[in-house]
Amino acid sequence: MPVYPARGIAAQLGIKPPGTLDEGDYSYSEDDYESDDSFIDDSEAVESKEYARVIRDVHKALRFDPRKYKEVNPFDDLRSMEANYREIEKEEKRR
Repeated sequence: MPVYPARGIAAQLGIKPPGTLDEGDYSYSEDDYESDDSFIDDSEAVESKEYARVIRDVHKALRFDPRKYKEVNPFDDLRSMEANYREIEKEEKRR
């Protein structure tokens, strides 16, 4: 369990919570950080050709044709996202 120096209000009041050290007692050990090496992903990034192939396969599996939606602006729907109470009630009654 790592031990940290007292900080904040505990340090101001001179209170040492359990597991704290004085400023001079802290020591750095590279052994503490050796386990972090396993978290680094050194594998190569997916190449653009591979990425394009995967996207094409997903579109084919889902029968999605991106050409069908090339004229659609993704921000068009955002312009009409505001509604007042009356419009919401009208929409709810349709359901």
